Amino acid sequence: RYGSMMQGFLDRRRVDTQRAIMANESVKCDGLLRSMLPRSIIVKLELGEAITPERFDCVTVIFAEICHFGQISQRASAHELVNLLNDVFSTFDGLIDRRNVHKVETVCQVYMAVAGCPKRTDTHAEDAGNLALDLIHCIEYLSGSLDMGAEGYSTDQGTRNPRGIPEAVFSEFPERRKRINEFFAIVNSDREHAERLQIHVGINSGPIRAGVVGINNPRFKLFGDTVNTASRMESTCEAGRIQASPSCVELLRQSSTCTFDLEERGKIQVKGKGQMLTHYVRGCKARQEIPTISSLQAQPSGGERKEAGEGSSSS
Repeated sequence: RYGSMMQGFLDRRRVDTQRAIMANESVKCDGLLRSMLPRSIIVKLELGEAITPERFDCVTVIFAEICHFGQISQRASAHELVNLLNDVFSTFDGLIDRRNVHKVETVCQVYMAVAGCPKRTDTHAEDAGNLALDLIHCIEYLSGSLDMGAEGYSTDQGTRNPRGIPEAVFSEFPERRKRINEFFAIVNSDREHAERLQIHVGINSGPIRAGVVGINNPRFKLFGDTVNTASRMESTCEAGRIQASPSCVELLRQSSTCTFDLEERGKIQVKGKGQMLTHYVRGCKARQEIPTISSLQAQPSGGERKEAGEGSSSS
């Protein structure tokens, strides 16, 4: 009897252990799947629904590239390069969700994302513009352009974490910055003109087609001229800046919640497009709410406020 009880106990322990292992592997598989496909696509797959390509009338595509990566890669080992890309792109990944933007893919030193797809939203240009500013801001810190004091960022305004970077990302900054500084110390050890970590970002708005491509290694892909133009905005952009196309600038100016600081760059030659008037996105601040007639009518007049004040003082 004792032997059978012990055997039953061991069997239950074995089953519990196997369940824990399976649950852990399931979490890993889910994480891998989420890195390949948008959540909305995963839900459809789980429900057994067909995944059909879609047309999106207007989205904003973002390209961000590490500057001078070809030169940097010639002076570093494969291990050092992969660590650099992991530090940079892991930082970008941590900024995506709060801006309602989907990461499409990374190709070598280029990071590609889209706002307004697969989740449709009217604020895609605003979301993309704010994400681009987040990317530039984080790179400025990781490269050493911004200093960190005891309480966080030390900027001209003296504000800690002025763009509200998620704490999970913010807490990783010191270690990542240390590793990146060590990397560039090695790369620049015998160079007269030192390289430093910089990116340039291009954003463009317009229609696209999107769908899942591949069976063994499925990927969510974007198609259309909007993607090509966004890539041109990035490749012709100056280091450390964000270049926006005319269609994107128009939507940024229409934002109801943000006022974007836009600097006209002038006309540039864009491959396949000819001359195009572009702008640099320099910053963004929350737009002050304009009071409506009904809200003004609801406010007490000066006389009413005065009487109310007298009444409260006499009491």
